[in-house]
Amino acid sequence: MNKKVIITFCLIFLAIIALMYVFFRTFFVKYEHEITSRPSINAIKNPFLAAERFLIKIGRNVESLSNRSLLITLPSESDLIILNRLGGNLSSDREEALINWIKKGGYLVVTADRLWDKELLKTGNNLLDRFHIRPEIKTGGDYKKESILEIGLGDNKNTAKVSFLTNRFIIQENNIAERRYGGNNGDHFLKIGLGKGKLIILSDNNFLMNRNIDDNEHAYFLANLTQNRSKNWLVYSNNMPSLFSLIWKNASMFVVCMALLLLLCILRLNLKSGPMLPEVNNNRRNLMEHLEASGNYLFKLNRGKEMLEINQKSTERFLKEKIFFTSTATNFEKSSAIEKKVNLPAEIIHYSLFKSEIEDEQDFINKSEILQYLANGYTDGLDDKGLIIKGRLK
Repeated sequence: MNKKVIITFCLIFLAIIALMYVFFRTFFVKYEHEITSRPSINAIKNPFLAAERFLIKIGRNVESLSNRSLLITLPSESDLIILNRLGGNLSSDREEALINWIKKGGYLVVTADRLWDKELLKTGNNLLDRFHIRPEIKTGGDYKKESILEIGLGDNKNTAKVSFLTNRFIIQENNIAERRYGGNNGDHFLKIGLGKGKLIILSDNNFLMNRNIDDNEHAYFLANLTQNRSKNWLVYSNNMPSLFSLIWKNASMFVVCMALLLLLCILRLNLKSGPMLPEVNNNRRNLMEHLEASGNYLFKLNRGKEMLEINQKSTERFLKEKIFFTSTATNFEKSSAIEKKVNLPAEIIHYSLFKSEIEDEQDFINKSEILQYLANGYTDGLDDKGLIIKGRLK
């Protein structure tokens, strides 16, 4: 294939591509379709998300946080902190450190969310009470009604329109604010100079929320507020993380090891060692089984000594009624008296009737058999081994 044919095919291919492009541009019209969706999880969780993205877009160094750890470990004095909620009190040393941080050049923007208590004559927040700030709320009327204020920027030559709720306002008792903006009831914006830094107190911060940041000149005001700051911190929640999340963050391997140990313990519980216990039979015993079990138990406690003593005393009382002998007679004399009535040697009678010591189980059986023989009044003789001839003893 020569060069002319190759060039011809290339030109035809380019012409086809050009015709397809012209056809597409002619018969297909570009248009935009806007779809409204629900807010994302991040937007619901972080009311300053839109403000954060706006500041990032204009080149600001910004970061959002969801706990008040920043107030404990303070950042650089050239930073700015915006608190969504002032929250509870810091300890006295932490509060002094925060004030010193502002005096060294830090900027702190807080919302006075603790209302003035007319009975206690304080708000309950040490930072507000320290500067004699009285946040109040006007009851009745439209609580969503807003008033637009023109707040000065920088050298106060330029202004920005910012809206505040009319039913929330601040009353300052000692007039130490270098700039204040408000309405008929009180102020909505106070800027207090502390050393090289600034403390800005707002009656409400709805203008910084996701749904309001693009209204009026709120974004312009925020851009001016955050300029010339090394980093801007948006603390949208003062809730501390849960104990489990802190443990997982700082000791995740410990949590994993404990979980594995718990799993191994559960598996170990299913393993059996040693002989298995017989199944418990809840059927009621008959009387003989109960007597046999009781006898075995008593014999194990003291090798049957207590049972033998009871039998000996019972047999002795029986023989005393049948065979006359005085109560002052010795055991040997009693044995001799019994020997005359039964065909047993006195030594065997004395050993079985008056000796409660037991050498072994066979000895217990022999003594018991002789006691039974005496109680029954048998007259059988003994063989040369000392055993009853008719089989009472073995």
